[in-house]
Amino acid sequence: MQITGISEATLDALRRQLLADHRTEVTGTTEGTIKGHGVTANYHYDSTQQTLSVNVIHRPFFIPLSAIESQLRTAVANCQKTS
Repeated sequence: MQITGISEATLDALRRQLLADHRTEVTGTTEGTIKGHGVTANYHYDSTQQTLSVNVIHRPFFIPLSAIESQLRTAVANCQKTS
């Protein structure tokens, strides 16, 4: 999934929000891995295009990919309001 229109400030706010959830760990600054709630995803941020690409590589069978995408898009929208 790709989310466009993300500034570096929004990415930093998103990272802080994910780290604040004690069951979520984030590695890297502009690319790395997000792990939490049984979900593992790789991410890459392109600052020139202001695009965040997220590739879910593992999830429990009972969590639909659409739910993960929805939660991430909601988190990004909330971070855009505060950054």
